[in-house]
Amino acid sequence: MVAAYQRRQCRALNVCPITDTSPGTSVSVPRETGDPDRQKGEMMPHTPVLHASAHSRSAADLTAADRTRLRQLLDTYITTQDPVGEHLAAQNNPGLMIHDTGFLAWHAVFVGKLENWLVVNGAADMVPLPFWDPATAIPVELDKGNTAPNLPLPDALRPGAIAAIPNYTAVNAEMVDYHNRVHNAAGGQLPFPATSPSDPLFWPLHAFLLNVYDHWRAH
Repeated sequence: MVAAYQRRQCRALNVCPITDTSPGTSVSVPRETGDPDRQKGEMMPHTPVLHASAHSRSAADLTAADRTRLRQLLDTYITTQDPVGEHLAAQNNPGLMIHDTGFLAWHAVFVGKLENWLVVNGAADMVPLPFWDPATAIPVELDKGNTAPNLPLPDALRPGAIAAIPNYTAVNAEMVDYHNRVHNAAGGQLPFPATSPSDPLFWPLHAFLLNVYDHWRAH
């Protein structure tokens, strides 16, 4: 079933992407869902810890002052650089397939543009962009009417198992499904593809997804 986030794109484009079900294009694993009994903000950290690195930081590990500064930077970028318009134009270009087979490749460039802007505007210390893990609480400084989805990575994307995913097409398919579920559950502007990059949480979320992608590339 096409996720609600993807269905909204279908309506906007008047076309729905075709899911490739040929052999070798996906990894069949049980899907994990958020636990409705968990309270907002309850931590569900991954085990083992994902991407422990001095070069890739969780927003939760920043100081409150640095998270506030990150929020200010994101708000300025969103206001002055029009990433919402860029994202919408790409979404409306069916040749790019930014929420289907082109998802990881396109979003790596999209987040990279933000990181370049940070570097040239005196915020190189925020590169790589700090990430937010959807299995954990939303830092208050990044919350803009959002709801913690409490959605850990599916088994296939966790450290160890991810190395068994054979190719880009397969890892991208796993990531698109997880990405859509997080967008639908996280509230704010995230459930709405036309405006989702206006939500500050969009950016640390996609930094997290790209970290997972980088982990797969390295293994």
